[in-house]
Amino acid sequence: MSCATVPVRRHAAFRAAVAPVRRAARGTGPSDGPNLEFPMRSILLRAAFAAAFTAAMPAHAQTAAPAAPNPPSAAPAAAGMADGEVRRVDLENRKVTLRHGEIRNLQMPPMTMVFEVRDPSLLAGLKPGDKVRFSARQVGSAYVVDAVEPVR
Repeated sequence: MSCATVPVRRHAAFRAAVAPVRRAARGTGPSDGPNLEFPMRSILLRAAFAAAFTAAMPAHAQTAAPAAPNPPSAAPAAAGMADGEVRRVDLENRKVTLRHGEIRNLQMPPMTMVFEVRDPSLLAGLKPGDKVRFSARQVGSAYVVDAVEPVR
């Protein structure tokens, strides 16, 4: 069984130089002393074991660390709220344009954008320039405001 594929060369010098390497790789052939070169199969097995052991180390280290406590499922509503300023209110289409700060639950940086509003009563009393705190979520490709409260 050949462990390595080497192109066949017809030159005598090449064959003379390669033959001892091939014999050492197979672990066969005459030896003048202790064979310090490992057979190719042994080298490959050791390399595979080392790679598997190394890959398993970080996973073991991660599972050995104590788990962080889970956040409470009923987080306060204020924790998910973002600051914003009303730029435009569109009652007919149930949309509001807000210039907002970072929205952490959506991992969204500050910007001005249009949000949909499912409950039109949330838009009652809002006018451009009002400072508000609001919570939003993503539904498909749309961003929907769930709650709005004026900032006094």
